[in-house]
Amino acid sequence: MEWDICLDKSSDIPLYRQLSGALAGLMASGKLSPDAKLPPIRQMAQMLNLNNTTVVSAYKDLERKAAVYSVAGSGTYVSPPVRAQDLAVQAPVAIADEYINFAHMATEAAHFPVAAFKRAFNTVMDRDGGMAFGYHDSSGYEPLRERLCHLLSGVGVVAVPEYVHIISSAEQGICMLADTLLNSGDTVFVERSSPHGAVAAFKSARVKIIEIPMVKEGPDFNSVEALLRRHKPKLFYVTPNFRQPTGACYSAESMCRLLTLAHAHDAYIIEEDQLSDFYYDGKKRPPLKSLDSGGRVIYIKSFSRIMTQGFGMDLMVCPHTIPELKMNNSISPPGYTQRAFDTFLNCGDYDTHAANMRRIYARRYQRLTAAAHTYLAPLASFDLPGGGLSLWVTPHCEVRGYAEKFLQRKVVVTPEQLFGAEMLGFRLSFAAVPEELIAEGVGVIASVLRALSTLSRA
Repeated sequence: MEWDICLDKSSDIPLYRQLSGALAGLMASGKLSPDAKLPPIRQMAQMLNLNNTTVVSAYKDLERKAAVYSVAGSGTYVSPPVRAQDLAVQAPVAIADEYINFAHMATEAAHFPVAAFKRAFNTVMDRDGGMAFGYHDSSGYEPLRERLCHLLSGVGVVAVPEYVHIISSAEQGICMLADTLLNSGDTVFVERSSPHGAVAAFKSARVKIIEIPMVKEGPDFNSVEALLRRHKPKLFYVTPNFRQPTGACYSAESMCRLLTLAHAHDAYIIEEDQLSDFYYDGKKRPPLKSLDSGGRVIYIKSFSRIMTQGFGMDLMVCPHTIPELKMNNSISPPGYTQRAFDTFLNCGDYDTHAANMRRIYARRYQRLTAAAHTYLAPLASFDLPGGGLSLWVTPHCEVRGYAEKFLQRKVVVTPEQLFGAEMLGFRLSFAAVPEELIAEGVGVIASVLRALSTLSRA
């Protein structure tokens, strides 16, 4: 497209805000379509005779407003309208602390183990000096990869350092896998309502994406087998434990059946795991990878929920059957951070921190489920997942406009529109809601649903 952007360098309005506004205007007019890729930073800077920093600031401004999203190793893309619309409803939360925010899914940075990680950094500097900042293998710091293999053995995953990769984000890993395994026009099966970043990473590879209908126990295999008669997927992308938005987990039978189908159709499975550390019923959910005896599952584990948003260090375990990854676009986490995380794991601080996070969020989970039983049970249905960071609520009566009504009462939820037409209800996340406000927020939700239900029957 032609970039019809005019900037006034004599204006008092900062250039990055002018550029951000101009791009937002192109999105609103339809000239920039959903999931369209914005020019790379350097290219945009050259086109408009700007410095790179101005373009970076403009893209970040749009990202804060949920108008765009970034995919590590790929670029910046225009948000789909439903995503932008949904997050626009939540905009006041970013500047108003009095809102009770049941939409935010990131755990609170205040729980990051500052003292323990500081000790790990100091240990690395005392031991390695300037070498802590040196280059390492493109797959990551080898002692850390060895340490992570030991961590994975605790959930039944057998891995060796040779096939473990340290990556900055799940999206980055998916981009590398797409570069290695997929050609333009290939087919990928993804769960309906898959994380947007993962879907965008596949879209950047120009593949055909087929959504798999889901039931409580996992994929709807009747639908999957019908789809397999018409399509030949190279990959399945799944999130078996506390998948969004419902928080449900795959049954053992569903896991085994999916592995059987992948083997029969010569396809790989990418399993993304963000929430399995957050279990509150004493039942640690094993990953699909723990059942993988045939080398079909690529396992990506994120540490951003258990550590903090922006921690920027995930792991990816590939089976020995996969071709050598194309690592040229990889941006690994800084070497000194990898060394510090290795030390953090080695001295037992990770296990201590993970247990502490489970205690903190178990209390919030219990507060939310108790409040749901007290206030919502007459008005809505909900399943108790036993873990994760959210609860899915389905009102008994079909009501409209509830999200805006909640917002008027200073309560924010993630409504069904974000997750597809077949979803009915809304997600309540307790990741960033203080314990003492959970019951109050659920009480507000119940009062709004009661009023809307009365109106709908009138």
